Amino acid sequence: MKYVVFGSGGFAKEVIGYIESDVHEILCVVSTQPFNCESYNNKYKILNKLEVGMFPDAEFIMAVGDINIKKILVEQNENRWGNFIHSSCHVSNHAKLGVGITMCPFSAILGDSIVGDFVTFNVYSCVTHDNVIGNFITFSPYCGTMGYCTIDDDCFFGTAAYCIPKVKLGKGIKVSAGSVVRHSYMDQCVLLGNPAKPRS
Repeated sequence: MKYVVFGSGGFAKEVIGYIESDVHEILCVVSTQPFNCESYNNKYKILNKLEVGMFPDAEFIMAVGDINIKKILVEQNENRWGNFIHSSCHVSNHAKLGVGITMCPFSAILGDSIVGDFVTFNVYSCVTHDNVIGNFITFSPYCGTMGYCTIDDDCFFGTAAYCIPKVKLGKGIKVSAGSVVRHSYMDQCVLLGNPAKPRS
């Protein structure tokens, strides 16, 4: 595959490494900022933006974790977003996936779960069976949702944050690192602790 990678932050450096390890070709990187490491700057052409029709054979890969920046990039660019799923990942044949999904090594989408657009799965993150996952969601490393969870758009899970079965989260909720969500919350908030509660 031929990819155009969007982003030059720490997560983008990780995604580039995963793409390289699966022996795909990166045609360029799109970012308003250079990498903070010369080895990336010297290896890849970095463009501030893409003109319509550039690299017509390439798929666009989202390598940005920040939800708001993801949305800006989607608005500013053509709809040629592909999914990058590392070869070590598991995706069930019964799952349904949107576009713009990035799955880092050893992450998984199981059973018949439904995953929306522009969802990021960092290393060892997992969505189990009977989940409905919205759009523009970021799962940090070692986190996930158990069975029958419903997660609305724009939610963020910090490292090692989990939802137990049947939890529902409303739009824009942030789950702090290491937290375990045991109850449903629909109002936008930051959840913290075990059991996770809204941070005051």
